[in-house]
Amino acid sequence: MPLKELWLSIDLSGARGTVALHEQGAALRELGSVELEDGRHSEGVLGALTTLLAQTGHSLAEVDRWLTGSGPGSFTGLRVAHSVVKAFHFVSGKPVELLDLHEARALAYLAQSEKRPTTLGIGTQLTRDQILVSQFRVLEKGVEWVSEETVPTLPEGVLLSEFPMRASYLAQALELARRRQTLTDRAAVAQASPLYFGSRFG
Repeated sequence: MPLKELWLSIDLSGARGTVALHEQGAALRELGSVELEDGRHSEGVLGALTTLLAQTGHSLAEVDRWLTGSGPGSFTGLRVAHSVVKAFHFVSGKPVELLDLHEARALAYLAQSEKRPTTLGIGTQLTRDQILVSQFRVLEKGVEWVSEETVPTLPEGVLLSEFPMRASYLAQALELARRRQTLTDRAAVAQASPLYFGSRFG
């Protein structure tokens, strides 16, 4: 990567969508973050981006990487976020980064917590009686995906709504993420689609 880049992250996977702008240089620095109105993803995301850029004094033309999540989360929200980063890629030619949202939340939790468990479970409510749970092994640097299952009730110790997803977590997780796709080719970006039940990169 260049010595300094601007990363723009979009997360619309939950009820409260967010957008964030980071500068990656000697260290990652958050320049700003804006939260969308509850549930108004398709109507509010472009306005939120306009507000974010105005607050930070930057333009879309300066963005070096577009970050969003591959899932799991709101099907509509994921599709809107994918559509936005695809459109910006087609105009700018800059890379698109797709990250597994459970892994991003796991990495963000570890970065903010004083605890260092050996394993970590992250859950997303899919329907009233379905929770998708991903289990990770905690490494010295980062986490390793272990398993994924859909269960009717939340297992003990699994993080769910008390640690919701935010756009900032995508940038924080990018360099440590193992379940990530970097797309630079127009055809690959065009074919990319969110996976409602989570990303599986093998």
